[in-house]
Amino acid sequence: MKTILAKIIRILTVPPILVTMILTVIYLTHPVYFAHDLRLWGLTVFWLGAFPALAYLGKKTREQQRNTAFVLSVIGYSLNCLCAYFFHVPHSLWVIDITYLLSVVILLVFNKILHIRASGHACSVIGPCVFALLYIRGWIALPFVFLSVCSIWASLSLKRHCVHDILFGILAFLIAFMVSFLFF
Repeated sequence: MKTILAKIIRILTVPPILVTMILTVIYLTHPVYFAHDLRLWGLTVFWLGAFPALAYLGKKTREQQRNTAFVLSVIGYSLNCLCAYFFHVPHSLWVIDITYLLSVVILLVFNKILHIRASGHACSVIGPCVFALLYIRGWIALPFVFLSVCSIWASLSLKRHCVHDILFGILAFLIAFMVSFLFF
């Protein structure tokens, strides 16, 4: 039963689902962060959520899915930032956009260049948690905190990652967030 629960949690907390959830909750509770423009929400959800979700279509090994997700994330997050630039999005949305792009770049540096295994899953679950605490606050942010804790538990329980992998995934997000928040 524990394994089944952990697998369900891992599926429900894949990056495209979580980013879509946090963007939707932010838009519904604080549309000012999207300049009250539903199109900005739609573009952001498409490039950060729907486009990278294509990695999960078709029959692929876990490693093929992971590699495809990285490639589609780099492409989608880059195109999202390009759209954000041309649409002159508010600073709050720009921080989200740049953070996601930088986080996937940092994950690639950790995993492919430095050969430090950093969990993309941990990076992706801590992001909505941080954005919920920053932009939403209050009780509405608590489910994102809960999902983060559950997802990390599931990754460890299923032995998909060790504590080291989780910590480096979280570190990747925090570095990306601090750089985007301070410099963009």
